[in-house]
Amino acid sequence: MVSVSKKSKIHRKQPPKPRHAEGGHETAQSVAKQKKPFNWKQWLPLPIILLIAWFTFQPALDNGLTNWDDKTYLLENEHLYHFTWEKVKFFFTNVYFANYHPLTMLTYLVEFHYYQLNPWIYHFDNLLLHLLNTLLVFVFIQKLAGKINVAVIVSLLFAIHPMHVESVAWAAERKDVLYSFFYLLALIISPSLTPQKGLKTLWKWDACFFFFLLALLSKSAAVTLPVVMLLIDFLKGRIQLNSLQSFKMPLIEKIPFFILSIFFGIVAWEAQETSNAIAEFDTFTLLQRIMFACYGLCMYVFKLFVPFAQSNFYPYPFINREGFMANFLEGNLLPDFYYISPFVVLLIAGIVWWSFRHTKKVMFGALFFFVNVALLLQFVSVGNAVMAERYTYISYIGIFLLIGWGFDFFHQKQKNISYVAATLLLGGMGFFCWKSYNRCQVWENSGTLWTNFISNYPNVHDGYVNRSTFWVQYQDYESALKDLNIAIKIKPNYAKTYANRGNIHGIYGRYEQALADYNEAIKLSPNYFDAHFNRAINYSIMKDYEKAFVDYTKAIELKPNHSKTYLNRAYAYVEYGSFDKAIDDCTVALKINPQNETGWFYRGLAFHNKKEYDKAINDYNQTLKINSRNSGAWFNRSLCFNEKQQYYQALQDAIQAKNLGYTVSETYIENLQNAPKQ
Repeated sequence: MVSVSKKSKIHRKQPPKPRHAEGGHETAQSVAKQKKPFNWKQWLPLPIILLIAWFTFQPALDNGLTNWDDKTYLLENEHLYHFTWEKVKFFFTNVYFANYHPLTMLTYLVEFHYYQLNPWIYHFDNLLLHLLNTLLVFVFIQKLAGKINVAVIVSLLFAIHPMHVESVAWAAERKDVLYSFFYLLALIISPSLTPQKGLKTLWKWDACFFFFLLALLSKSAAVTLPVVMLLIDFLKGRIQLNSLQSFKMPLIEKIPFFILSIFFGIVAWEAQETSNAIAEFDTFTLLQRIMFACYGLCMYVFKLFVPFAQSNFYPYPFINREGFMANFLEGNLLPDFYYISPFVVLLIAGIVWWSFRHTKKVMFGALFFFVNVALLLQFVSVGNAVMAERYTYISYIGIFLLIGWGFDFFHQKQKNISYVAATLLLGGMGFFCWKSYNRCQVWENSGTLWTNFISNYPNVHDGYVNRSTFWVQYQDYESALKDLNIAIKIKPNYAKTYANRGNIHGIYGRYEQALADYNEAIKLSPNYFDAHFNRAINYSIMKDYEKAFVDYTKAIELKPNHSKTYLNRAYAYVEYGSFDKAIDDCTVALKINPQNETGWFYRGLAFHNKKEYDKAINDYNQTLKINSRNSGAWFNRSLCFNEKQQYYQALQDAIQAKNLGYTVSETYIENLQNAPKQ
């Protein structure tokens, strides 16, 4: 037997030290701190962030509505004119303006019901949603990163970045801030972010699915949510790239989400396809499409750090006869970068993959950005812009997170560098606030918006065409004509330019010149609604009613729910003497919009001419119920009462019409005063 000294140390086998996952990656505990009791102090920065955001974006509250989609969604959207369940049903069962976003349209319906076209309410609600989204970003990042300083940096950058101005200051981009609100709520409540067991987890999945559905009903861009939840699983350690088995449960959990994403993705594709918003694949070569996508990706990253030369519209480069991309204007960023951009993307991808050997964070942030912008890159050409600032609203959170994590790293490991980083960060944020404040003012009206576009793209016709409609709105017809002539020189085969110039000639009474422009517009685009509609008006003024009816009928074929076309044709029928047809057209228009005073007035006029005075009086009554200051309705009703020998009522209406400015002859009033008493 071997004796052992009592003083000898007994060596026990020590448990192995915790090791990082293969490749040096952090465990879930190293990514986020353990759950702690509620600490109210961590919420102190949030009110300051929200105040800064409010101050930065408050100039948007003074802005008007523009002719850049606001016209379609609000100014000329007849589906907003009467709040009924039929209208609600319409938005949930129909595609509108190449998009299926019924919840977004429902917000417009409610706002219009109470405030009509007061721009302030649309901008206020956008800003309110942006502030709520800033709050949700703060909560989401705090839960994800577990660090208050990271949450502050990310949420503040989100709140003030100039590339986010478009989503907030543009009334027509309600869908961006609305879908983001539900998208962020879904992420925050997702069990992927805060795993729990039992019934509480089931309740969280249900709530997450509900908010995801609301996000999809606001904008189809929300389809990326299940992929982002998988990225969170990856960050938290539930998914290991070297273990296929680790993917099983996270994927099974999200099957309902992927099914919903696929369904809404198909709906969005069909909506764009049926509206001819998707270009034929042979429009661009495969190489060109790859370059467009890579260029957009690079420019989104570049403009995050250097948000200069911002524009509401980024046109495609010009493709010359040889198939090469040419520049619009010498001196701007050369199209050569389109050819370089794929290599830049490969370089960035290589850096991200290399970083994976040391940390998951870089890959998570980069993939969060890429996943949320990938479907919006122009590999499949949707619309006529190579990129759009609104696509950065959610996607930039990924890069903001990298900035926050980077600052936290230097603060922990490199104090000296952290001071420099903090200085740069504060200076950058101050610059972003100033830039966003001024950018909000660019969206003040269509004039400021398109003047800004022209300063960036002086050789692109779109800016001049759209600015011309602003000049027309303010009756500056010479400036409008000047812009349209420039646009025609730049692009002589664009139908809209000729149609708009025809409108100017019509205003000046140059009907033959107007007709020539409308003819050219229709020659270039045979199914162009505006050209047929306005040429019909021109023919009516020229008393060429037969040709006017042909154009009005074509316009109705192109836009069967456009009430103004029915009303214009009805008036032409009245002038032509076809009163029954006029009544039919007015009746259709009133079904589209029962609150249209012109519809009631024109139908009253038709009945009046048919000598059906009781029906005419009824329609004039409806006109005055909608607008009691319609002097023409007062006078016409007076004429009807006169024909019915109800002279007292006729006299009262004639006096009211005269008081409202209608020209009423003194002889007519004297005759009524001297008429026999009833």
